[in-house]
Amino acid sequence: MARTQTLTIAEAHWSAEIAELVGRAVQHASVADVRAQWAAGAAHVFTVADDDWNLVAAFVLRTDELAAGNEGVIVAAAGGADGLSLTDNVLPAIERIFNGCTSLRIHTARPGLIRLLTKRHGYTLTECVLKKDMGNGQ
Repeated sequence: MARTQTLTIAEAHWSAEIAELVGRAVQHASVADVRAQWAAGAAHVFTVADDDWNLVAAFVLRTDELAAGNEGVIVAAAGGADGLSLTDNVLPAIERIFNGCTSLRIHTARPGLIRLLTKRHGYTLTECVLKKDMGNGQ
Protein backbone atom coordinates (compact mmCIF):
# COMPACT_ATOMS: atom_id res chain seq x y z
CA MET A 1 0.00 0.00 0.00
CA ALA A 2 1.36 3.41 -0.95
CA ARG A 3 1.80 5.84 1.89
CA THR A 4 0.90 9.49 1.82
CA GLN A 5 3.36 12.14 2.87
CA THR A 6 4.67 15.49 1.83
CA LEU A 7 7.87 15.57 -0.17
CA THR A 8 9.97 18.72 -0.25
CA ILE A 9 11.97 19.46 -3.38
CA ALA A 10 14.72 22.06 -3.20
CA GLU A 11 17.64 23.13 -5.36
CA ALA A 12 20.87 22.09 -3.69
CA HIS A 13 24.63 22.24 -3.86
CA TRP A 14 26.72 19.23 -4.78
CA SER A 15 27.49 16.91 -1.85
CA ALA A 16 28.78 13.41 -1.15
CA GLU A 17 25.19 12.21 -0.62
CA ILE A 18 24.15 13.58 -4.00
CA ALA A 19 27.21 12.04 -5.66
CA GLU A 20 26.26 8.65 -4.19
CA LEU A 21 22.68 8.92 -5.50
CA VAL A 22 23.82 10.17 -8.92
CA GLY A 23 26.21 7.21 -9.06
CA ARG A 24 23.21 4.86 -8.89
CA ALA A 25 21.54 6.59 -11.83
CA VAL A 26 24.15 7.36 -14.45
CA GLN A 27 24.88 4.93 -17.25
CA HIS A 28 26.06 7.15 -20.09
CA ALA A 29 28.29 9.45 -18.03
CA SER A 30 30.29 9.36 -14.83
CA VAL A 31 29.50 11.09 -11.55
CA ALA A 32 32.44 13.39 -12.33
CA ASP A 33 30.85 14.27 -15.70
CA VAL A 34 27.55 15.17 -14.02
CA ARG A 35 29.32 17.17 -11.30
CA ALA A 36 31.25 19.07 -14.00
CA GLN A 37 27.95 20.03 -15.67
CA TRP A 38 26.69 21.32 -12.31
CA ALA A 39 29.97 23.18 -11.55
CA ALA A 40 29.85 24.87 -14.98
CA GLY A 41 26.29 26.04 -14.33
CA ALA A 42 24.87 23.89 -17.13
CA ALA A 43 22.93 21.62 -14.76
CA HIS A 44 21.05 22.07 -11.50
CA VAL A 45 20.90 19.66 -8.56
CA PHE A 46 17.73 19.09 -6.54
CA THR A 47 17.04 17.07 -3.42
CA VAL A 48 13.84 15.40 -2.28
CA ALA A 49 13.21 15.15 1.46
CA ASP A 50 10.45 13.35 3.32
CA ASP A 51 8.30 14.62 6.21
CA ASP A 52 11.18 14.02 8.63
CA TRP A 53 13.63 15.91 6.35
CA ASN A 54 15.46 12.71 5.42
CA LEU A 55 17.02 12.79 1.95
CA VAL A 56 15.05 10.26 -0.11
CA ALA A 57 16.15 11.22 -3.63
CA ALA A 58 18.18 13.59 -5.74
CA PHE A 59 18.02 14.57 -9.38
CA VAL A 60 20.06 16.63 -11.81
CA LEU A 61 18.43 18.67 -14.58
CA ARG A 62 19.66 20.73 -17.50
CA THR A 63 18.10 22.47 -20.47
CA ASP A 64 19.40 21.88 -23.99
CA GLU A 65 18.79 24.62 -26.54
CA LEU A 66 17.57 23.03 -29.78
CA ALA A 67 16.32 24.57 -33.03
CA ALA A 68 12.80 23.30 -32.28
CA GLY A 69 12.84 24.81 -28.79
CA ASN A 70 14.38 24.15 -25.42
CA GLU A 71 14.43 20.54 -24.26
CA GLY A 72 14.53 19.68 -20.59
CA VAL A 73 16.86 16.82 -19.70
CA ILE A 74 16.76 14.66 -16.60
CA VAL A 75 20.49 13.98 -16.43
CA ALA A 76 20.23 11.67 -13.42
CA ALA A 77 17.63 10.81 -10.81
CA ALA A 78 17.82 8.25 -8.01
CA GLY A 79 16.46 7.49 -4.61
CA GLY A 80 13.77 5.57 -2.88
CA ALA A 81 11.29 5.59 -0.05
CA ASP A 82 9.46 2.51 1.18
CA GLY A 83 5.90 2.45 -0.08
CA LEU A 84 6.26 5.68 -2.04
CA SER A 85 6.54 5.93 -5.83
CA LEU A 86 9.04 8.67 -6.53
CA THR A 87 8.19 8.51 -10.23
CA ASP A 88 4.52 9.19 -9.55
CA ASN A 89 5.22 11.82 -6.88
CA VAL A 90 8.33 13.65 -8.12
CA LEU A 91 8.12 13.47 -11.94
CA PRO A 92 5.17 15.91 -12.12
CA ALA A 93 7.21 18.44 -10.12
CA ILE A 94 10.17 17.98 -12.46
CA GLU A 95 7.90 18.54 -15.44
CA ARG A 96 6.71 21.82 -13.87
CA ILE A 97 10.34 22.94 -13.45
CA PHE A 98 10.69 22.58 -17.23
CA ASN A 99 7.66 24.80 -17.92
CA GLY A 100 8.35 26.55 -21.22
CA CYS A 101 10.38 23.71 -22.71
CA THR A 102 8.99 22.09 -25.85
CA SER A 103 9.99 18.58 -24.72
CA LEU A 104 11.52 16.60 -21.87
CA ARG A 105 14.13 13.86 -22.34
CA ILE A 106 15.00 11.08 -19.92
CA HIS A 107 17.91 8.67 -20.35
CA THR A 108 17.52 5.30 -18.67
CA ALA A 109 18.66 1.72 -19.05
CA ARG A 110 15.88 0.41 -16.79
CA PRO A 111 13.22 -1.48 -18.79
CA GLY A 112 10.70 -1.24 -15.92
CA LEU A 113 11.04 2.53 -15.80
CA ILE A 114 10.61 2.73 -19.58
CA ARG A 115 7.34 0.76 -19.30
CA LEU A 116 6.12 2.94 -16.42
CA LEU A 117 6.91 6.20 -18.21
CA THR A 118 5.32 5.11 -21.49
CA LYS A 119 2.18 3.55 -19.99
CA ARG A 120 1.39 5.93 -17.13
CA HIS A 121 3.16 9.21 -17.77
CA GLY A 122 2.77 9.92 -21.50
CA TYR A 123 6.37 9.42 -22.63
CA THR A 124 7.35 7.88 -25.97
CA LEU A 125 10.39 5.71 -26.59
CA THR A 126 12.23 7.62 -29.33
CA GLU A 127 15.57 5.89 -29.55
CA CYS A 128 17.78 3.20 -28.11
CA VAL A 129 21.44 4.04 -27.61
CA LEU A 130 24.06 1.31 -27.89
CA LYS A 131 27.59 1.79 -26.63
CA LYS A 132 30.73 -0.28 -27.08
CA ASP A 133 33.73 0.23 -24.83
CA MET A 134 36.76 0.54 -27.08
CA GLY A 135 39.23 0.39 -24.21
CA ASN A 136 41.89 3.06 -24.36
CA GLY A 137 41.33 3.84 -28.05
CA GLN A 138 44.16 1.71 -29.43
